[in-house]
Amino acid sequence: MGRWRALPLMTLVWMLVVSFPAYSQLASSLDGLMGQGQAAFDQGDYAKALSLWGPALTQLRATSDNDRLADLVFKCGVANYKLSNSDEALDAFQQALAIYRTLQNRLGEANALNSIGAVETDLGRYDDALRLEQQALAIDRELNNRPGEANALSDIGNVEERLFRYDDALSALQQALPIHR
Repeated sequence: MGRWRALPLMTLVWMLVVSFPAYSQLASSLDGLMGQGQAAFDQGDYAKALSLWGPALTQLRATSDNDRLADLVFKCGVANYKLSNSDEALDAFQQALAIYRTLQNRLGEANALNSIGAVETDLGRYDDALRLEQQALAIDRELNNRPGEANALSDIGNVEERLFRYDDALSALQQALPIHR
């Protein structure tokens, strides 16, 4: 036992690296990829974030960690949305929605519905967007999620305005305003 304590720390680390090759792959571990991807995302480098998150998604899909999988799929949707990759964003948000529903994660479900609604709005599919935003609003109200409620109402107002239903748009925005304050 004393023999091990007498070895310099770097020698012990090197022995671990040689003995356990997986240890040397720490930089490419799931947490490393997710953290590096988040840093890239936070810096606005969405393409780099997606390139780092791709292998992390593969690793997560091989586990039973569906909470982290749903959140990462959702983040990939946001990154694709920011890159104006509507089809990829929509696919990611729909995947996240399905996982959140399986997990019975109502907040995640509301966020995914709201995000799908945003993509549908951008694609000009206003009736679909309105239906999704109303579903998100109902969940946000059920959860007493005031920021989510305000965002859903604002998005509903935006969609109603694009449908030239100005009274409905104004009503939704007037409901959102005091919550936003």
